[in-house]
Amino acid sequence: MNPLSYEDSRQPVTTTDECIAVSLSGRRGLLAAVPALLGFHPAESLVAICLNGSRRGVGPVMRIDLPEPGGTRPSEGSISDLRANAARLADEVVLVCYTERPRPAVLDVLLAGLRRDGVRVLDVICVRAGRAFTAPTAAAELRAVGEQLPGRDDPQLLLMQAATAMQGRGMLPDREALRRSIAGPTGAASAAAAPTTDLAAGRLVRMLGRPIDSAGLGMAADTLLDRALIDVGAGRRIASGDPAMIALLLADVTVRDAVVVRAVTEMEEPWLPVLIAAAGALPDADCAELCAVLAMAAYRRGDGALAQVAIDRTLSADPAHRLSYLLLGVMASGMPPAELALLATSAQQQPAADDGLNSGGAEPEVSPDAVRWLRRPTKSGRARKGSFSDRPD
Repeated sequence: MNPLSYEDSRQPVTTTDECIAVSLSGRRGLLAAVPALLGFHPAESLVAICLNGSRRGVGPVMRIDLPEPGGTRPSEGSISDLRANAARLADEVVLVCYTERPRPAVLDVLLAGLRRDGVRVLDVICVRAGRAFTAPTAAAELRAVGEQLPGRDDPQLLLMQAATAMQGRGMLPDREALRRSIAGPTGAASAAAAPTTDLAAGRLVRMLGRPIDSAGLGMAADTLLDRALIDVGAGRRIASGDPAMIALLLADVTVRDAVVVRAVTEMEEPWLPVLIAAAGALPDADCAELCAVLAMAAYRRGDGALAQVAIDRTLSADPAHRLSYLLLGVMASGMPPAELALLATSAQQQPAADDGLNSGGAEPEVSPDAVRWLRRPTKSGRARKGSFSDRPD
C-alpha cells in the first residue's frame, strides 16, 4: 500500500477507552474524531494521531501550536517529544495541520523527522477554510482539490458527539473555551464564593467533631463525592455548598490521593462532570488540589487537552504543585492513560513521601485553625498545601 493511501483503506479507525468504543471509517471518520479526542476544535495547530494494530486503533493524539507569522518556531523540545512519543507509541501516524495561513515549515520539519525515525506516516492532511487537502508535500497540497470537512449532520460526527456526551463532555469551539469551561467565578460571583471555604470548615467540624483524623476526613470525602456522583449521574446539579467542602477535604494530601485513585479507576462513574462543576464554583485560591484531581481524571480518560488546562489552573494557584509536575512528566512521556491507574494505585500503597501521591503521613489530627492556616500565604506568597497534620510555624 502507498504510505499515504489512507483515504483508500476500508479498514476502520477505532477510538477507544475502557468505557466506550466507536468504529469510524476512512479519513472523514478520523477528521470527525479529532475535535472529540482533543475536546475542542483545533485552530493554527499541528496534530499527530497515533494509530496501532491491524484495525488502526487511535492511540495518543498530540497537538502543538503553530508559530505566529514571523514569530519563533515551536521549540525543538516540543517537536522532539512529539517525534519520540510517535516512535514509541504508534505503528503509524497521521499528521493534520489546521491553519488558515500558508503551509508552515514546521510541518515539513516534523514530517522529515518522523521518516528519519522510521515512523510510518500514513497520511498528511492540511485543513483550511473548512476543507481537507492531501498534503504530503507542498506541491501535492497545491494540486489537491480538497474535500469538505464532516458537517453537523455527518453520521460519524454525530456518533463521536454522542460518545463524548456519554462521558459528560462536549466539543468546544477552541482551546480558550476549554479553559473557560473549568474557570472559577469572576467579579461579584468570585467575591461571594470567597467565604465558602470558611463556612465549609465550620460545617466539617460540626459534622465530625474534634479531634478530626484522616480516617474521618476520608469517610467524609467518600460520602460527599458518592452523593455528587449520584446527583450528576441522575442529571442533577451538585449541591451549592459541596464544591467548597470538596476543596477543603482535598487540602489533606492523604484524602486527595485516595480520591485520585478513585477518579482514575472508577471509569463508569461521572467523575469529569462532577469535578468540572466543582472547579467552576471555586475561586482560584481554593482550586489547586481539586484541579489536580481533575487533571488526573481527564488524562486517565484520554482527554489530554482538559488535563493540560486543569494543570494550568492548578499551577496558577500553586506554582510549585508537585503532583501537577508529576502529571506533566507523565503526559510528556506519552504514558498510556490506562497505566495511570496502576501508577496511582501502586503509589498510594507505598510509604509516605514528602509530597505527591500518599504523602499525608500517619493519622493526623486537625488543629482548630488548620483550615485557615492552609489558606494563609507562605513567605513566598503561595498558599500552603499539605496534610491537615501540619501545624503553623
